[in-house]
Amino acid sequence: MSQHGIGIIGYGGFGAFLHKSWSNLKGASVIGIADQNVSNIPAGEFNIYDDWRKMIRDPLISIISIVTPPSTHAELAIASMKAGKHVLIEKPLATNLTDAREIINVSEFTGMKATVNYMLRFNPIVQQVVKWSESGVFGQLRRAVVENYAQDESLPQDHWFWDESVSGGIAVEHAVHFLDLVDLFAMYPIKHVKGASHNRNEGQEDQVYINVLYENGLIASHYHDFARPDIFESTTIRLLFDLLELELYGWIPIQGRVRAMVNPEIEKEIYKLPGFKVDQRYPYNNGNIQDSNFQKTAQTIYCGGKPYKSYGMITGTFALPDKKLDVYRFCVRSMIENLITSIDNPHIKLNVSLEDGFDTLKTALTSRESARAKY
Repeated sequence: MSQHGIGIIGYGGFGAFLHKSWSNLKGASVIGIADQNVSNIPAGEFNIYDDWRKMIRDPLISIISIVTPPSTHAELAIASMKAGKHVLIEKPLATNLTDAREIINVSEFTGMKATVNYMLRFNPIVQQVVKWSESGVFGQLRRAVVENYAQDESLPQDHWFWDESVSGGIAVEHAVHFLDLVDLFAMYPIKHVKGASHNRNEGQEDQVYINVLYENGLIASHYHDFARPDIFESTTIRLLFDLLELELYGWIPIQGRVRAMVNPEIEKEIYKLPGFKVDQRYPYNNGNIQDSNFQKTAQTIYCGGKPYKSYGMITGTFALPDKKLDVYRFCVRSMIENLITSIDNPHIKLNVSLEDGFDTLKTALTSRESARAKY
């Protein structure tokens, strides 16, 4: 594997986190950092730039990581690819579809690899759910509910996050992470999008709601709230398959609860969840769940008119062995490693395509337009 030099544009909290997380990468290292305020950047074995345009001309840098406010993503990504650099773009891909499409066009024209930092896709729990969605072992995913409560104590009114011309607003800047996850689980195109929102004042939209109908009948609801004290921050993702109900906890899911209707063939699938522990087994008897000895007598149950064989229900919990911050680092390392692998082996596809970024941006913008439409 060839050695790649990485340049990071933007050295706020997340840029610094990426820099630390990407230490000791195989086949790559950070050799350049650009930020308007160079005093933010500690001294180290890398070059420091006060202008990103200087950094993208460095012949030793082959990958640019863009960690700046969303309204700048298109300019930086396009210029970097035209300078012969591959790019990792922090979500969202852009703040409008015209810019997003231009990024895609430039990537295709220059042949430079480009991806969006939807690092949640690399979470082991998420990857297991994707496998179940693809195999259909628990039937069809029929409902998804995302509830995300975030604090605004570190976001004063003049912060760029509240400026829609810079961030795109909550749906664009933040919700796209979770829109992408449900798209990944859904396996079908979107049919309809509806939105609602609330503004605490003229300049701060602090609550958004996005309802998405997929062509297979899946209905997903997303609620994002930047109006809570830090102590109340929480994220829950609830996924309801025909035979399986999952609750994932944390905006980076590291644990959760499960209940599933099982038979001898699919019970073993539950144990593929990391750290799964059984709470209870319930036999199924003529439409009733009874708290008694678990008996493996299969009966036919129906969901959406489809018959399934089940002998009862299992409930339990699961959890990754690592702490949230360690899982976070693992995900962002996996993200850059996937890009490096795809660069070195062109036949290997990126786990997150630019079209994925375009699709979630489109959903976010459609929900915003719907929320503001006059009835």
